[in-house]
Amino acid sequence: MQAPASTMAELLRVHLARELKFFLEVMPCARCGRGPLAVRAARAAGKGPTDELPVSVRTHCRSCNAQRTFHVEWIKRAADQPSEVVDLAQWVGLYFLYADQIGKAQTPGESRAAARRAAQCLAEALKFYGPDEMPPESAFRKEQSLAAFRNNPANFARTRLRDLQAMLPVAADAGQAEQSDDKPDDRPDARKAWWKLW
Repeated sequence: MQAPASTMAELLRVHLARELKFFLEVMPCARCGRGPLAVRAARAAGKGPTDELPVSVRTHCRSCNAQRTFHVEWIKRAADQPSEVVDLAQWVGLYFLYADQIGKAQTPGESRAAARRAAQCLAEALKFYGPDEMPPESAFRKEQSLAAFRNNPANFARTRLRDLQAMLPVAADAGQAEQSDDKPDDRPDARKAWWKLW
């Protein structure tokens, strides 16, 4: 039996198509708390600055099949400005997800793709930092993210993220362009609480 669709569409202020894809990876299902979310349908009523994704996206949870609709408002922001839809802890969690896939990939191409995504996530995470070594609490927009920071602040030190970045086999700027290898079956196993990585 198919789960009912959400009656209200949620507004997302998104800069790039890649940012929306990362958001769907990390956003837990509002119904079952698991995920990930996968695109079920899209309405091409308008296009973003990248001309890649339409303005309205309907998703379903891969665990319980609950449907959820997002209206995407494409925004322009400076290259060094942080995301409005994925917070710092979520970017770090996504980094560990992709970093784990590097060694498990079955082909060199898959390994490079995972490394590029990991690099992109760290680059996005570092945009939340000001002049200090530690990020401001405003960088953690979700309750779970803020709790993770308060429980283990050392995990979010700028130096630690820089060290993780230096260990990747690709530079952070190697994955700035949208990659054609972002396939739906690259998503992690829906049976695991894969976004709770800290």
